[in-house]
Amino acid sequence: MRYLLFLLFPLFLLADGTLNLFIFNNGEPYGGLEIEIDGKKRYKTDKKGSLKFLELDRGNHFAVIYKDGEAISTLKFKIATEENTQIILRLKDDEVSKIDMEEPEGVEEDFLSKKLEKEKLGTGTLSGFVTSSETGKGIGKVKIFVKGYPRDTSTNSDGSYSLQLPEGNYSISLIHTEFSSQNVNGIGIEINKTTKRDIELSPSSLELAEFKVIAPQLEGSISATIDEKRNTSAVADVLGSEQFSKSGDSDAAGALKRASGITVVGGKYVFVRGLGERYSNTLMNNLNLSSPEPTRRVVPLDLFPTGVIESMIIQKTFSPDIPATFGGGTIQIRTKNIPDDFFMKASFSTKYIEGTTFGEGKSYSGGSYDFLGFDDGDRDLDGTLLSETDGKRLIYKTKDEKRELGKSTIRDSETEDITLYPPISGSLTVGDKFSLDKYDATLGYISSITYGHEYDETTITRNFYNGVDGKLIYSNGGDFVTTNRDIKLAFLLGLGLNIGENHKLRTTTFYINKSNDITQIQNYTDENKIPREKTYLSWVERNLLINQIQGEHNFDTLDFLWYYGNSKAERTEPSTIEYYYTQDEDSGIYAFSPIGSNYKYTHNILEDDTDNLKFDLKFPVDIFGTDEKSEIKVGYELLKKERDSKTRMFSFSFAPTFRKEEDLTLGINSLINQENLADNKIRFEDIFTTSDFYTASQDLNAFYAMTNLVFSDNLSLMIGARMEDSTQEVTSSGEKTEIVSDEVLPALTATYKIGEDMQIRAGYGKTVSRPDFREFATIRYQDPENADSVMGNSDLTYTTIQNFDLRWEWYMSAVETFSVALFSKYFENPIETTLTASDTPVTTFKNAKEATLYGAEIDFRKNLEFLNPKLELFSLSGNLALIESEVKIREEDLSVLTTNNREMQGQSPYVINMQLSYDDVDDGTSLNLAYNRFGERIRRLGQQKQADHYEQPFDQVDFVAQKSLDEAWKLKFKIGNLLDDKVVWKQDGEVTREYKKGRSYSFGFDWKY
Repeated sequence: MRYLLFLLFPLFLLADGTLNLFIFNNGEPYGGLEIEIDGKKRYKTDKKGSLKFLELDRGNHFAVIYKDGEAISTLKFKIATEENTQIILRLKDDEVSKIDMEEPEGVEEDFLSKKLEKEKLGTGTLSGFVTSSETGKGIGKVKIFVKGYPRDTSTNSDGSYSLQLPEGNYSISLIHTEFSSQNVNGIGIEINKTTKRDIELSPSSLELAEFKVIAPQLEGSISATIDEKRNTSAVADVLGSEQFSKSGDSDAAGALKRASGITVVGGKYVFVRGLGERYSNTLMNNLNLSSPEPTRRVVPLDLFPTGVIESMIIQKTFSPDIPATFGGGTIQIRTKNIPDDFFMKASFSTKYIEGTTFGEGKSYSGGSYDFLGFDDGDRDLDGTLLSETDGKRLIYKTKDEKRELGKSTIRDSETEDITLYPPISGSLTVGDKFSLDKYDATLGYISSITYGHEYDETTITRNFYNGVDGKLIYSNGGDFVTTNRDIKLAFLLGLGLNIGENHKLRTTTFYINKSNDITQIQNYTDENKIPREKTYLSWVERNLLINQIQGEHNFDTLDFLWYYGNSKAERTEPSTIEYYYTQDEDSGIYAFSPIGSNYKYTHNILEDDTDNLKFDLKFPVDIFGTDEKSEIKVGYELLKKERDSKTRMFSFSFAPTFRKEEDLTLGINSLINQENLADNKIRFEDIFTTSDFYTASQDLNAFYAMTNLVFSDNLSLMIGARMEDSTQEVTSSGEKTEIVSDEVLPALTATYKIGEDMQIRAGYGKTVSRPDFREFATIRYQDPENADSVMGNSDLTYTTIQNFDLRWEWYMSAVETFSVALFSKYFENPIETTLTASDTPVTTFKNAKEATLYGAEIDFRKNLEFLNPKLELFSLSGNLALIESEVKIREEDLSVLTTNNREMQGQSPYVINMQLSYDDVDDGTSLNLAYNRFGERIRRLGQQKQADHYEQPFDQVDFVAQKSLDEAWKLKFKIGNLLDDKVVWKQDGEVTREYKKGRSYSFGFDWKY
């Protein structure tokens, strides 16, 4: 079915564009002028002489400018889909002196057919230099537009430019943020000849600040993301590719920690407004995704390299057209769009990590394709053993049969010393768009491949305590030295087809494989004070394949939008090996213990498949006679998820005849080998249970309706509701567990504009949080990430959340903003991770009685020129979130858990982000200093009257410098984790976990064509 849908549905698009108009008279902003659009509605320019972000229908438009009721000028212009038309009208003594117009290329004019005929006859060349009238030096990055012809260029760093044009007479416009724009008319082009035209530009004065405002917006730029934040109907934050570049973040998880109220746990799980990963949801291009995590439904965001991301929206209030499964926020990832022209970009970087690079680490014998992130099959079990253990035990097998089956689990398990070479990462991106004039269409593509390879060595000190008479007494602990090899390979292919102005088709294919190769040596004392050495060898591949297609189509009275996506996530753990050596108390020699499962082999395969289909109908309506039309939107969404997980665990034990002390001091390959297995000196056993195999599914149907009512130019209201009908099922050991939820979820957001630069939003929404599959299945299993013993709870139910938001926003300019938000949430039946009351505690999940959360956020970005004109190239941005929460535990759980009325797990009382930036566009220099800190948060709940484990505040400072050498080359340098702060967990003041990440120094370059 999923593949048929790609063929059965057409794909089309409609979206309105915007107009920015700026008027100057004798060099001064001209406020108070009346602008009549299409002979219908009149507007007034503000005190800055501007009419900004006026939404208009696509097509041809006509404007008349009035002063005191008398027409003084007329303008013709065009509006294109999701584009911005920008006009600068210069008057001298109320008469037109100059018009600079930047119309989007997407609007084709009647001359195109004539242009094609001209090109058949041949072309000539226009070239020259653009220099400063003040210094005489060449000016780089001047944008040159050809009026009446869809072609433009930019000057090189020395001010030179060159354009191929058909024979004829032309006018060109030159635009630069630091210079007054200029029109040059009467340029004649002859076939196969070069026309030279050198041009001088004067530095801008009074118009400089205004001209910065109307510089063409690029997708992913800071100005574009601020504009989107301003115009969205929800409370949201937007991050763009320009911000990713400035902060030097390589994946989505690292980039998101720069957003207000967001923390990242474990390098991949996002906590929005202090709420755990279960309260966030991730979409890519409006569609749900599969997860490769065995115990979580969330998508780990370290899978997404920022190089393929155009922007990310963190929507913090609920609107009915997005899934209601969130409490903190929904993260919308949008991949790179089809470019307007051909481009090619290559990037490469390497880095030095303190304590790792060129140091000595541990590894083991792996596979031939490990460097690509794929196992070659040597680690995997053979087909016979996989078949014989497919949901069943080997207890019915004889010793000889087991011995034969165990051969495929024996491999080289000795560790070896290796040199940890510097990490490398690189990417190549290519894109282009072609005009299909015969069909009034354009076809474009973008493709990208990303590769990264990195070693990281970390020493973690862990301490364990027992509670005695209300005090913590040290029990045991030690050092865990981990060599982690991280390999990432990603591929993106996007195709776009536009037919006319009303039809758009887009497909996206994204594949990512991220592998972790871990060698860990644990030296510690156990609970009996006996020194032990544990070796842990693990190879885990997490991959995600996403195929999406989406379309939008415009009828006269409605817009039709549809989306379909299939995503398949896999987690492959072909062999994780653990074995112990114990130190003899008298001799001090370490020997392998022959008793019990001291050599364990784990094999896990998880597949998660998601199909998501969505339809939207949008109806523009003119109810209140306002300039901006109201809109009604109705839709349907279907979500089907299927998961299959199989975990097999085996062990080797020793026959009594082989329990000789002198033999047990040998290396592991001398003990666990084919010869000893054949001689019956070691025995092969399966130690998993049938509950380690499970299948799960979710079927969700959603209907929603909403409207955005524009009551006046200042007041609008989004109101609607979403009905979600969800059924979740888990089957394991022949038992089926089910959770059914059927909820009507209302949403409302009101926006009131206070003048032209300020607005207030108030929002309410009801959302849900459903448990992960394994959390409500009555089966016991081992968490593969932390080795905890976990038991599901069939009495678990879903959580409902009441969300309230209030935010004041001030947009001081296109790149300057300030906002203050207040929010609160009430949770009914929140899901908490708890511990069972037993000698060997087991992690489980229970619904607490209720919880409340409230807080405030401050977000700002400001140029520092107001302090001193010399600081015009500096800007300061940042955000602060203050959060408080309280969970009330049910009475029956108070006997196990230590604290009641405590904060929610993972919630930090504050999150701080600050960035100081320096940007010199002409010089091509960019400097960015970023600071991040979060307050202490619960990482593990205490039990049996012991205190909870808190992760302590962590300070991170990163410095990024970028320098453009010319139009093609850019150098990049980054110092990561400049302070090299410690990661510390504490329990009642005692340190239970401590390590350093180490500083890193990276160097790289970008090249583009």
